[in-house]
Amino acid sequence: MQPPGGFVLRPEPLTGVRRQQYSEVMLNHYSSRTLSRTALSLALVVGMAGQARAQATPPQPAQHGANPTVSPDGRQITFVSDRAGTGEVYVMDADGSGLRRLTSDGGHRGRAYWSADGHRLLFSVSANDTARVFSLPVEGGAPAEIGRFPARTGAILLPDGARFLYGVGSWTETQLVTSRADGSDRLPLTSDHAAYWCPAVSPDGDQVAATRQDTTGMQIWIVSTDGSGARALTHFTRAQGRPQCAAYSPDGGRIAVQSEVPDPRITPFEPIFTVAVAAGARPGARARGPTRSGG
Repeated sequence: MQPPGGFVLRPEPLTGVRRQQYSEVMLNHYSSRTLSRTALSLALVVGMAGQARAQATPPQPAQHGANPTVSPDGRQITFVSDRAGTGEVYVMDADGSGLRRLTSDGGHRGRAYWSADGHRLLFSVSANDTARVFSLPVEGGAPAEIGRFPARTGAILLPDGARFLYGVGSWTETQLVTSRADGSDRLPLTSDHAAYWCPAVSPDGDQVAATRQDTTGMQIWIVSTDGSGARALTHFTRAQGRPQCAAYSPDGGRIAVQSEVPDPRITPFEPIFTVAVAAGARPGARARGPTRSGG
């Protein structure tokens, strides 16, 4: 049953990833297949990698498995783990088999993103307020640096292949900007007294959804990549949790958000909601304005 307002609290297994598991796994991409399969894959990242079948490397306990993204065809998942002592990029099949480590030189890595054809990964290494972006063949090989930015957060290549999205400023006032790889054509997307983090880019590259936090609390906001139209997408109360880590559906019409509930002793799960981008609403409250398909 779908509550009014376009929000859907999905059934198991999507809501069945316990807090102690999910707290280290941020949903940031829909599989082109089903949400349930993606959620199952996320559980495999933190608790079951190496147990499904024989793998290229010996099974090891997953440590800090984080930042997973699903390949465009839904068949593979990449994630970051420090099971080898430093944060490295790994890839595995969606059923947990075929685990491979793709990097081995250490460094503080952010989420790896798939190229449109699924053949390469892009990831950032952040240090000393600088984000370096690398391109890495999925089948193996040396990563190549393709950009370097004075950034507080890792940089994301936008779908146009020419501009990057990243955060600048302090931890309490991190603003989103875009620029080319050489830093030219820099465009601020946000400019208020708040911190924006964990951004996600819509499939068409026209919009960014990000977690926004200020003295009043935490919500998901959206803004166009030309810097216009910034607005709150969610309006959660404290009892409903702190929405964060947005993920666009493949058609860009809906966004999934994780809600961090205030007391894990009462609610041992971190539920995931979906909301129509065209509307935006409180969980359980009727949306104002039209919703897109499925809203």
